[in-house]
Amino acid sequence: MAIRGRVASCRARRRVPGRFCARPQGRRLLVEPLESRLLLSVDEPWGLLQLGAEAEPRADVLASAMPGPLGDTNDAVYLLITSESLSSSFQPLVDRRTAQGKPGTLVTTEWIDATYDGTRPDGGADLQTKIRNCIIDHYQNHGTLWVALGGDDAVVPVRFCVGNYPTDLYYGDLEGTWDADADGIYAKAQVDGADLLPEVWVGRIPVRTATQATGYIDKVVRYETASPEGYANTMLLVGRSVAWDYHTGSARGPGYIDHEFVSDGEIQVVNQYRNPIATMWQATPQDVLCDTMSSWDTERCGDYDLNGSHLFEKLNTGYHHVLISTHGWTGGIALEGSTFGDGSAAALTNRDRLSIVFAISCSTAGFDIDEPSLSEGFLRNPNGGAVVYIGASRSTTGRYDYFRQFYTEMYANHRETVGEAFARAKMAFVGTSSRRQDQFNWNFQGDPALVLLPEETTKDLQVSSPHGCEQYDLGVDVRIYWNASGTDFAADERVKLEYSADSGQTWASIPGAESLPYNGGLFIWEDCPLPAAQPAGTAEQLKPASVGPHDRQRDPGLAGDPTGAGAAPAHARPGRPENPPPVRPALHRVDRRGVLP
Repeated sequence: MAIRGRVASCRARRRVPGRFCARPQGRRLLVEPLESRLLLSVDEPWGLLQLGAEAEPRADVLASAMPGPLGDTNDAVYLLITSESLSSSFQPLVDRRTAQGKPGTLVTTEWIDATYDGTRPDGGADLQTKIRNCIIDHYQNHGTLWVALGGDDAVVPVRFCVGNYPTDLYYGDLEGTWDADADGIYAKAQVDGADLLPEVWVGRIPVRTATQATGYIDKVVRYETASPEGYANTMLLVGRSVAWDYHTGSARGPGYIDHEFVSDGEIQVVNQYRNPIATMWQATPQDVLCDTMSSWDTERCGDYDLNGSHLFEKLNTGYHHVLISTHGWTGGIALEGSTFGDGSAAALTNRDRLSIVFAISCSTAGFDIDEPSLSEGFLRNPNGGAVVYIGASRSTTGRYDYFRQFYTEMYANHRETVGEAFARAKMAFVGTSSRRQDQFNWNFQGDPALVLLPEETTKDLQVSSPHGCEQYDLGVDVRIYWNASGTDFAADERVKLEYSADSGQTWASIPGAESLPYNGGLFIWEDCPLPAAQPAGTAEQLKPASVGPHDRQRDPGLAGDPTGAGAAPAHARPGRPENPPPVRPALHRVDRRGVLP
């Protein structure tokens, strides 16, 4: 059985090479315009799990703590701080921001060192204090709102605060001294007067050489002048188990009953997109590369391994938005039996389709530890990689709330720049979480004045679940997810979901899904009447090959079954539970093209 949706004037385009394509044959999920039929490959459902305590964003903080220019002249709305040796390389970025309506000024650390007082509350002196005093001066007298730190810690020193966290928030929150008790330990809660609410939006461009600075600025220009079509709405979700939890049975949750095992990593990353991001902005395509499910599986869910070469290949296609959730260290992240490190990030060639990377992994943004860090590999790469990297400089719990709020700020609140969006995302949780250290630990790397690409025009639809290789019990409720994006959709446009049980020769409406909001995103087909007829002479097809955790018997009445019998054996995978659940009879499977038999 295949599923399709109808929407007026929707046109098909290849979105990411090898992924989003129109293919008019076979049984598969599809979305169909009124004028022409469009067959789409499909993605991944969502689920239920959150790791670590989280908090709701504080609307009162966002409403009351609003930075704004104080200066009479406003001649330095954009302030870039770097070394004398890098100043000529960074000047074109300042000129660009000035031309865009943000008058810019470049000052060097050498000039700051000779101009400002650096006396610390504990009686010592350092360049960090002088840099902060310089920013305060420019905020109060020159209208500064955006501050770009042009260099890693070897160029523009970072402030270490309580817990030995390196934080650039020290340069954004300009109230008080951050060391009110003068003990030399900065930002202790309820002691040092650091309210953690920034007056200016800060970002660090972690380069060391003139060549790296020029390469990054060239990327900024390419990003901000790129066509959004086929690029701006693309997203890749990457997740591996972080708690070594692989769920089966009812523990999988209602969004995951179609395959097992289901890792906590898969649940985490898909959750973040489905709720609440998809309620305010939808990606097409929204692809998944996880340890128990991917958008490129062929015979069973998870058989396209989450390894370094596969991740490199997919990142090279150029997704605008990338979420990574797995174990990490300063120079890389852990995958299935392999890793992805700063060298791989530096070798990417997605030159004209640069990414905004949000990495929920320990220490990958530790620009002050190893040289280079994973974030630096992404950002220093002149031929691809990322134009923004958001991550933790040290060990961290999963700040999925930061990620969700970041997208809320970009796509619901429409913040002017990406740096402002992330700063406000952290502001939303000031005072709501015991993890105060994450306010220091999570830093924005890239130009804080980067302007987000506009939405794509046109109308794009993608069925994101069922994805492929799923298996369902007879009579279960089937959740059908789809994504819609593009500015050409009218607010009242509708989509119609239909299914086919004969390879697309005939179609029938799904009961209750004859007219749905085009961006509704989810329809639950209750007690889905999947066909289970057994053709004569196929007794052998009733015999399942019951090996491995992904195995389920295919419907023997399914014409064109790729194997003609049960599911293929699952291969061994590191970290997977060894004991598969019992094979259940009369289950239905979705093949790699999106067939729901």
